[in-house]
Amino acid sequence: LEFRRVLFRSYKEFSKQLDKLHFTKHPLEPCIYLLETTLKVGNQRTLHGIIGTHVDDGVCGGDSYFYAQLDALKKALPFGSFKQRKFVFTGIHLEQLPDFSIMASQEEYVKNIPAIDVGKSRRATPDASINDIELNKLRGLIGSLQYAVSHTRPDLAAKLGEVQVSVARATVQTLLLANKVLREAQEHSHVKICFRSIPVNQLTHVSFGDASFASAKQLSSFQGTLICATNHELDLNKKAPISPLTWTSKKISRVVRSTLSAEAYSMSASVDRLGWMRLLWGTIHIAQFDWRDPLRGFRSLPKATIVTDCKSLFDLVSRTAMPSCEEFRRTLEVLLIKERCQEHCHFRWIPTSLQVADALTKPMDPILLRQVLSSGCFQLFDEMNPWSEMLIASKLFNGSENNRMEPSISRKSHQKNFRGV
Repeated sequence: LEFRRVLFRSYKEFSKQLDKLHFTKHPLEPCIYLLETTLKVGNQRTLHGIIGTHVDDGVCGGDSYFYAQLDALKKALPFGSFKQRKFVFTGIHLEQLPDFSIMASQEEYVKNIPAIDVGKSRRATPDASINDIELNKLRGLIGSLQYAVSHTRPDLAAKLGEVQVSVARATVQTLLLANKVLREAQEHSHVKICFRSIPVNQLTHVSFGDASFASAKQLSSFQGTLICATNHELDLNKKAPISPLTWTSKKISRVVRSTLSAEAYSMSASVDRLGWMRLLWGTIHIAQFDWRDPLRGFRSLPKATIVTDCKSLFDLVSRTAMPSCEEFRRTLEVLLIKERCQEHCHFRWIPTSLQVADALTKPMDPILLRQVLSSGCFQLFDEMNPWSEMLIASKLFNGSENNRMEPSISRKSHQKNFRGV
């Protein structure tokens, strides 16, 4: 409790000093501070930089005026360390490339996670319940893997979720399964997240939503969401840069009676998260962005894209007639999705073979997701042309350099340094 009080006092003092230097707190995220100025003539607003904080650490970027204010902050609150372009922030290795893209990796962290020692005698009885010591080790391993999954390793989310739902009745088989997830994480420890350099006036968002219905092996239904930053070319069926921003993979909190019900529930949550991310971005990017009136605010942003692989859900949302479902609760979910699609969004369908979020809902080989993370690009296709699906799938699964999209060089608005506080 005393430690929390100390942290809170530090946060208050930090906020006080930033306020003196004319920083403003993000209205929807209190850990983000913006430095902006507005000209009296023409009421033109200029964003000079941003600081994001986590406990007593921070990461930031901006122009020359921003760094002048940062130097003033150093005099009031001396920094323990100050690193640029390549450093470790809260256990995540960050590196800014010459084209201003940013790579995030936890390779060393994942390699250093210890496995649970399961003796030969214990492995001989996989259905036996685990003891308290083994349970503590299992929870420790899950927590270590969860930290990586939450920040840089969405490809392991579903497999770790399979372990998490078994903790209440954990057996020796659960320990072996957790070790198996760890081995896969370490074998693919090179997997990274690339935040592509996209000009701010072109940046928009895409949401991939998917669900898996309960089966005899897995009694729970799961939902998965992947929200990415991209540009307008994605909705034009062109190869476009894609930057994962946030993702979820979790058990659906209520019982669903069909695959369509699970897909509708998952998509409703995905669209809701997409709207939140657009509000966060709009408040940063647009002067006097009306986040209190989301429908009006979204109209000032480029059109976003919502992607599903459930054809029946796509048909229900796309048709103008009132959706007719066997379950009234499913009808409400579809109506909610239809309403949210009116917020300057485009609802698209893709086959399951191209659904990036598929690996967030079931323990499968996440080869497509890893390929998208590696190449930093994705492409939708014309639903009316069946040949385009085959062509795009072959390109995505082909790891050759000819099919990879090199990060683009950003221009005026992105010529800023990336520094850590």
